[in-house]
Amino acid sequence: MALRRLCNSFGRLLHRPLLLFFVLLGVGGTVAVASPHVWAWYHFRAGRAALERYRAEKAPDHFNACLKVWPGSAETHLLASRAARQTDDYDTAEQHLRDYQRLRGGASEETAFEWALLRAVGGDLPSTESYLRKRLTAQPEDAPVVLEALIQGYLRMCRNREALACVDRWLQIDADNVRALTLKGNLYRQVNAHLKAIAEYSRVLELDPEQHEVRWRMACSQLEISRYDEALAHFEQIRRRRPDDPEVLVRIARCQNFLGKAKQARQTLAPVLDRDPDHGLGRRALGEIALWNGELDEAERELRRAVDLMPADHSASWSLYQALKQAGKSDDARAQGKRAEILKDRLDRLSDLSTHKMTERPHDPALHCEMGKLYLEMGHKEMAERWLSSALAQDPRYRPAHAALADLYDARGDKEKADEHRRQAAP
Repeated sequence: MALRRLCNSFGRLLHRPLLLFFVLLGVGGTVAVASPHVWAWYHFRAGRAALERYRAEKAPDHFNACLKVWPGSAETHLLASRAARQTDDYDTAEQHLRDYQRLRGGASEETAFEWALLRAVGGDLPSTESYLRKRLTAQPEDAPVVLEALIQGYLRMCRNREALACVDRWLQIDADNVRALTLKGNLYRQVNAHLKAIAEYSRVLELDPEQHEVRWRMACSQLEISRYDEALAHFEQIRRRRPDDPEVLVRIARCQNFLGKAKQARQTLAPVLDRDPDHGLGRRALGEIALWNGELDEAERELRRAVDLMPADHSASWSLYQALKQAGKSDDARAQGKRAEILKDRLDRLSDLSTHKMTERPHDPALHCEMGKLYLEMGHKEMAERWLSSALAQDPRYRPAHAALADLYDARGDKEKADEHRRQAAP
């Protein structure tokens, strides 16, 4: 208790560095012994504060620093698990939760609750949804954390109607909750309602300008609907924090190009492609700049390279079609146009499934399986595996999902899993 009181006192002093320096100078040996614990306590409090303010991306570094001094702190492992869960780092969240359970002496009602939250966020709703909804009724004080997990799980599984109902319920409890508003923006963005997403994100940034991930998503939505001036202002602000991030630089270059600043756009892209000549989005952006400015040979060259690097990217494929058409290469343009149309059809079907069909029939294994197959055709193997596995969570004997997983594992070289799924796919 004496050490904790000392840590509390030093926690307050850590916000006043000059005063802390003189205190450390004065107390000498006592601080030499206590200082590792003082810093651990500081990082614990800072990490907890980041979580409470829904700035989860700032929390892991603090908790990791704390655990170097207090590796046996169950509470720190629990908070570190929650931070990792909020930032979609599920493996880390699971490891911290295992450590928490071990330090608390095994499974308990509290650890069962944390496992249910983690699994729900990951999309495992069949095993958690009923339990969490009962908890919501029985212990309303847990509403924010339960609703957050359910919303994330529903969004992950494209159950948008249920996600929206949970968000609105949360906002009835706390109208200015930045996490609830963020998730509502994410929901609108997921269904391509970018204007509505921007409105929610704008409110979040009014409440907390340090919500950097929200600023990023808002800028991306603004870029999607051709609000280039507004998007560029936000991307430039993000650039100050992430000056060498290629994802930021590529989007800045796209805005600059569409605003008629082709020379600036090329200068912005140059360091991206110097560091990584095979950066697909960078090559696509360079091809777009050339196409936009009538430089058709360069446009074709760069866009062909982008299509090779990102064969499932509809924008690259469609821009290459436009370059070939404008260059008068009719046969090549016709063939490329057909490829672009196939990609568009897949994207349209994915959009229909995710925004409508999954909401109407969330437990239909055929829909989950179709989502998986579409992602597999587009080369997104992790997403394909998740949706095909989800089809089997709805119906463990659904043979088309077993057959698709057998093909996926065959391509991956995992013969044991492939054979097992092929056996279960057989009539």
